[in-house]
Amino acid sequence: RRKWEEKVDELIAFGDSDLDLVGLLNQPNALGYTLPNGVSTHADWARKTPDEILKDLNGMRAKVYTTSKGVFQVNTILLPLAQHTHISTTARSESSDVTILEFFLKNNPGVSVKPWFRCTGAGVGNTDRMVGYNDSDEFLEFYVSMEFEQLPVQEKGIGFEVNCMGGAGGVVAYYPTTLIYGDGI
Repeated sequence: RRKWEEKVDELIAFGDSDLDLVGLLNQPNALGYTLPNGVSTHADWARKTPDEILKDLNGMRAKVYTTSKGVFQVNTILLPLAQHTHISTTARSESSDVTILEFFLKNNPGVSVKPWFRCTGAGVGNTDRMVGYNDSDEFLEFYVSMEFEQLPVQEKGIGFEVNCMGGAGGVVAYYPTTLIYGDGI
């Protein structure tokens, strides 16, 4: 069962190139958000200020909103584990008892920010990627053609065998421009 769940997670992330399936992290028509360099002259969050990180998060959401002329909005952002940990443990400012993440969520009601290890190295040039999308079946869907099923146990020699079945496809983005990537965080 664990192997099946790991394969499904991999399909959700990257699809399967042998079967021409795409995943959430490699949709060909998704929008791209270019992260501006911070005062440190770098785009990665380890060297950016809390204000610059907030600008990146808000910038991704704003790009989808403005590109769609106000029709679509990002309500979910996925981050690599290190960056999610950074914003959930770093204070908004030296005099604040609120983290960067808490501040962002407070000012963006209805938006969730989640960690996903698959975002690490998923961007262009194996950089870390953040993903923004609208988490609704109307916009994005992962196909499961057959739920995981275990067949009855069978004796085989001096051991036992349990055959399993399941079927899954790739991620379909019905409106690809509701999906946005920010690489190099």
